[in-house]
Amino acid sequence: MGKKTYFYLAMVHLILIFFLAGCASSGGGWGKLRSEYGSGAMTIQNLVDNWEDYRVLYAGLSVKSPAAIMFDPKNDDKTVLGDKWMEAKTKEDVSKIVNWLRAETNFPPALYKILGPNNELFGYVYTGEFEQIHIRVDDAKTLRLMELMLPPGFRSPGW
Repeated sequence: MGKKTYFYLAMVHLILIFFLAGCASSGGGWGKLRSEYGSGAMTIQNLVDNWEDYRVLYAGLSVKSPAAIMFDPKNDDKTVLGDKWMEAKTKEDVSKIVNWLRAETNFPPALYKILGPNNELFGYVYTGEFEQIHIRVDDAKTLRLMELMLPPGFRSPGW
């Protein structure tokens, strides 16, 4: 290899080092989902029954074509935001969303804990699309569920 090749390789490595250092120092990071199945600590029915204790957001086109519903506890100092998620404002809406999710046979829903980078609980999400949910850490007290991109051909029973 010539000097020119070594120079280009060194430049690529230098750029990668700066890029990775920038990502690491930006304060960002990723949250995660953990299945609530079998733990007995929380159920979707408990969340629906106590919906007023949560800020409830859903992803999808309407309450009749949801992809996920998220419950952010009001009584803690943490917040879960949702990019392009909409607020469910009544118990009737919360029940409709959960019932539509239950009716989806191609992507059966499950309940997941929303956890921060240190495994602290931020809330819950009920969805069959857990692999599509990406959770970004905005700061120590704020997580953000990114826009939920539905898979090609996804058809909710509400469409």
